[in-house]
Amino acid sequence: AKVKMAVEKLGYNNKNDDKIVLRQNFVIGVILISKGNPFFDQVIEGMRAASTEIREYGVDVVVRTMKGYNVTDQIKMIDNIKNECDLLVINPIDHPDIIGKINEIADNGIQVITVNTDVKGSKRMCHIGNDYYKSGKTAGGMLGLISKGRGKVGIVTGSNKISGHNQRIEGFKDVILKKYNDIEIVDIVENEDDEILSYDKTSKMLEDNPDIDMLYIVAGGVYGACCAVNKYYDYRKISIVCFDNTPIVSDLMEKGIIKAVICQQPFMQGYQAIKNGFIYLVSGEKPVNDIIYMDNDIRIAENI
Repeated sequence: AKVKMAVEKLGYNNKNDDKIVLRQNFVIGVILISKGNPFFDQVIEGMRAASTEIREYGVDVVVRTMKGYNVTDQIKMIDNIKNECDLLVINPIDHPDIIGKINEIADNGIQVITVNTDVKGSKRMCHIGNDYYKSGKTAGGMLGLISKGRGKVGIVTGSNKISGHNQRIEGFKDVILKKYNDIEIVDIVENEDDEILSYDKTSKMLEDNPDIDMLYIVAGGVYGACCAVNKYYDYRKISIVCFDNTPIVSDLMEKGIIKAVICQQPFMQGYQAIKNGFIYLVSGEKPVNDIIYMDNDIRIAENI
């Protein structure tokens, strides 16, 4: 009562505080397609930071990880964790069965937050990540400037099962077609965000198309792709643009192998996913916007 009197006297009006009750013993479950992809190390760091902050409120975070884009594997992981958690954070595979599973658990009262990549037609509560189409346009603009609008580009993507990867390619193509008519997209290969597969697929693409002088790496597998470039090229004769300033990418930029990298604030993606889940669990309030985008951040060797 005294606290409420002080609140009224001071005019304090944080609407969340009055709804928060300590020691609720909630669990936020997390499923990430992160094994073998160093980008997600920073996402998980953000989640751990948020988890430390909310632990005193009795909210625990349980993280499960998987490798590759196998729909059956992800469905099994959802089924295994759904009975242990009160809210699920997931970077989902873009497949009707995954959308159906998200809708199923949402109908059973478990809210879902998609992080890093989204799926259309699901009943998820909100999405936190990058505007993939815009980041693809940014990559197209960067390669257009670097190449002075002329050359042949090979695209190395993660998986066509991930909507974000497809959106990055779509944004890239739109810029190239509209602004840089003398740039030809020669080939597109998938590497499943796996370094060895990335090396093999990129090597085959470069072997089949020796006139490629630009490489657009859409997702993970950057190191493998760059190793393939070093096998076939003097790296000074090929321009590479990729995403996410991981330690490996920073090293490759310092060596002059990668010309530019577009970052998507992975730490904040993980942090915001957990914090928004926490606010919903303890107050019942959903985010004002159902999509929360992180800013695109362009890095070159001089500002990494």
